[in-house]
Amino acid sequence: MMRALIGRRSVDVRGARSWVLALATPVALLLAALLVYNASFAAFSAKSETAVNSFSTGTVRLWNDHVDHAVFDVSDLSPGDHAWAMVRVEYAGSLASTVKLYAQVDGDAEQDLAPYVELSFRETGSGATWKGTLDQFAKLTDYGTGVVPFEMAPTADGATRDAFFVIDYKVLENAPQDASASVSFVWEAKTH
Repeated sequence: MMRALIGRRSVDVRGARSWVLALATPVALLLAALLVYNASFAAFSAKSETAVNSFSTGTVRLWNDHVDHAVFDVSDLSPGDHAWAMVRVEYAGSLASTVKLYAQVDGDAEQDLAPYVELSFRETGSGATWKGTLDQFAKLTDYGTGVVPFEMAPTADGATRDAFFVIDYKVLENAPQDASASVSFVWEAKTH
């Protein structure tokens, strides 16, 4: 065994060498790991991103020229009486849609004349028509049962589009006296 005398103490050279080697191996491994870790971040990199993406919904806007007043408000009718009127429906939406016509009936109103009034609706552009009694029309109460469908699409310049409806009525020959009926005409647009 080799021993060296240093001052008054003797040091085991072989033990010190083993101790240094035992400590050097983990330190070397740690240094190597740090070098690999740092080298991995030294690589070239690049990224690319888009401009801000945005999302917005379109519009469906519908109006008619009889919003504030009835198309027909007649009294003292007799069998055979008839008349017609025109209603303009204006579309100002940004999305293409299908427009349908249906009824809105006041549940408390008398409807005893409804089976004796013949109605017809005709959209002048497409020629789409519906014909029946006021009683039959009053049963069409939502978009799903709506009639006279027609397409409305936005214009390239954002202008409104118009559709014109000719509405006819005729009191049938067997209509009872002192009877009445009432209904509102509703146009509704829905996107495709």
